[in-house]
Amino acid sequence: MPVSACLLAATLAACGGGGDTPADTMAARAEFVARTTRQGDERVYEIVEKYNDNATLTYTRKTVQTALNADNSGERQTLDANNVLLQSLRYDANGIRSVTSYPSGVTCSPNVALNHFPDVLRTGQTVDNNYTDSCSNGYAYKTEEKAAVAGAEPVEVNGVTYNAVKETATVSIETIPPAPGESTKYAVNEAIWIDPVLGLTVKETMTFSYPVPPAGHYRVSSTRSLVSYVNK
Repeated sequence: MPVSACLLAATLAACGGGGDTPADTMAARAEFVARTTRQGDERVYEIVEKYNDNATLTYTRKTVQTALNADNSGERQTLDANNVLLQSLRYDANGIRSVTSYPSGVTCSPNVALNHFPDVLRTGQTVDNNYTDSCSNGYAYKTEEKAAVAGAEPVEVNGVTYNAVKETATVSIETIPPAPGESTKYAVNEAIWIDPVLGLTVKETMTFSYPVPPAGHYRVSSTRSLVSYVNK
């Protein structure tokens, strides 16, 4: 699997709640100020993955903002339902991030600061990134991302309606092995709904496919839905 295909999950902590701005007012506006992440913020999500062989996998993930320093460096951890550490995302004062996966301990980083959306979201904003993650196991991931702020709309998640800002992204990822051989390309389409008042993602949908020679392509669709959150 590639490093996270999501442009925004690495810049906005995932979680949800409910805004206090009426939906019609939200839709009429073109600018939305998002709450900034704080140390100690926690978000719990349910993730449902569906595969083209009709298999389904459901699991939960928790993200915790374990550090956020005065120079804007910090760390966000991802844990499973048993609080076992799965991933650590660290970023320095210049915004250069590295991702370490556990239990393998493999660390990947592009060693450049990536573009991301600011705290003030505007309809029509776009962000592009073109970079290569180099990993400690010798693999590399060449990524092209194009994301946009689509606008505001209400979205229902686990019985709660949020006044959300929708962002969309298309991502192309090429996996480059350490030894000479055939690379693998992934195509990803993603949509994220963010509650700007709470400053967190309430829902994410993603579809991606990758080649499985000689049969064709293997397709996966996933939905990440907010279960609970703590805002510090």
